[in-house]
Amino acid sequence: MNSVNIGMIGLGNVGSGVWRVLEKKKEEANSFPWNVLEIKKIGVRDVRKERQVKVPASLLTQDIDSIINSPHIDVIVEVAGGRDEGFKIISRAINAGKHVVTANKDVIASYGLELFRLARSKGVKIYFEASVGAGIPIIRVLREDLVANSIQEIRAILNGTSNYILTRMSENGEDFGTALGMAQRLGYAEPNPDNDVKGVDAAYKITILSSIAFNTSVSPDDIYVEGIDTVSIRDIEYAHELGYEIKSLAIARKHNDGLELRVHPTMIPRTSMLAAVRGVYNGIYIVGDAVGPMMFYGRGAGSLPTASAVVSDLCDLVRSLRDGSGGQLEVPALDNIPIRPIEKLETRYYIRLNVPDRPGVLAGIAMVFGNLGISIASVVQKEVPDTKGQAELVIITHTAQEGPFRQAISQMDRLDVVNKVESTLRIEGVVEE
Repeated sequence: MNSVNIGMIGLGNVGSGVWRVLEKKKEEANSFPWNVLEIKKIGVRDVRKERQVKVPASLLTQDIDSIINSPHIDVIVEVAGGRDEGFKIISRAINAGKHVVTANKDVIASYGLELFRLARSKGVKIYFEASVGAGIPIIRVLREDLVANSIQEIRAILNGTSNYILTRMSENGEDFGTALGMAQRLGYAEPNPDNDVKGVDAAYKITILSSIAFNTSVSPDDIYVEGIDTVSIRDIEYAHELGYEIKSLAIARKHNDGLELRVHPTMIPRTSMLAAVRGVYNGIYIVGDAVGPMMFYGRGAGSLPTASAVVSDLCDLVRSLRDGSGGQLEVPALDNIPIRPIEKLETRYYIRLNVPDRPGVLAGIAMVFGNLGISIASVVQKEVPDTKGQAELVIITHTAQEGPFRQAISQMDRLDVVNKVESTLRIEGVVEE
């Protein structure tokens, strides 16, 4: 088989990892597919910039179009990042007749269906394993290994930054700001961490997973999103007392009337598998009708884990070219599955209230819940340290619908027996006694 010539766009953290992995494999084995994969050109913003890896200067260029339009390039590896710029690079590459391997979750989540249809019309392939979970091979599992299953649900920790912060809060007793600062110092969080801590990154990823798992078109706008920046150390402490951990979960669940899609901080039993996912690691829990529950775990970000998925896609591509097989699945006829509004969600809830320490408080709160058909499962009341006449009330509800629950919280904000609704969290799973 002739060489498969690669034009790589980007030589940052992921691009450097791709270079390292390919060079190492080629040193270890002079056999297929390593003996046919060859990086011919690398597009960068500044050829004079000092790099993480030593790359021959002759490979570097700031002229991205010259790579995309070169007749000597067979595949474009897009690892530059950015939604709009990434879309332009990938769509131009496809129109130029190039296969594409990308790690760009923003582009796949926002423009995936459009790009897949364009690629099919041009007779080229798009591979995107690295867009979700980095080194965890979850895209391939959903598209190929679990194709015989009807996927019932996905619950996942998909953002390592948020998980690292919540882990430090849980294990070290740090508040959100302190834990975020440590994540930034260690390079786990960007100077502007909003995409991570506000749930945007995880929303892009669950968009991709749910589109594949449920064979339907899902947009990032379909995902209900809350960040972890409202979680306090008091919530962590109460969660532990009640037998829970707080994790930022991305949840996709199929119902008879549509899909439930959401990303938010969630209380889960400390005995659950996802509760054991610590630090920057990701965990993905999937339930299929034939295979039952499955759990995938690993590093969800970083240079080498992401590069592992990119290079794996390159290997898949060259095998399909050698064998004359499709390799990548064709764009299927999509099911038109509606998205359920968050107001229809049914789950259990945690509420933390600051209240006056006097008789009649719980009766007033219980009346609000009762009028809306919400049943209280448990109540914990404690004095608020360093205050006079204030108490902290923590309530766990039985299963209730989101719409009435929101009405209840709105009404409580106006009660004279409630100083402030401090926090609300959704609960997944029940702690076993």
